[in-house]
Amino acid sequence: MKRILVAVDGSDLGEAALDMAIDLALTLNATLSVVHVHLHGKPLEELRKMSQVEHVVEYAAARRNIGPGRALPITMDELLGDEANTRTTVTFFGDYVLNAARETAVAKGLDDVETHSRGGDYADGILDVAREVG
Repeated sequence: MKRILVAVDGSDLGEAALDMAIDLALTLNATLSVVHVHLHGKPLEELRKMSQVEHVVEYAAARRNIGPGRALPITMDELLGDEANTRTTVTFFGDYVLNAARETAVAKGLDDVETHSRGGDYADGILDVAREVG
């Protein structure tokens, strides 16, 4: 086995899957491909389930330049707002999840890590990456 593909979504189960995939890639000296498929449907409800939500909100707010010098915390409702803001913010959430996954893998000693970001249906996005990377 030369490549391990794992999908991450920022949830506790996604983190557990990532840890297992990292361990397997280290054991087999394999490339780790990490995929995140952007949330669709009900992003606000799904984002609230993320284990890293407090860090992700700060990251997305900074990327969108919301709240500099503001005393009150930014909420997900403020970040999402209209449809265009939702798309942009969901992309930032995905970037954060993928960057965190890469950092975790590298910190555990894995050098060969690829990240892939997709939109649309979860299953289709994961399968598309699987086909692309072999």
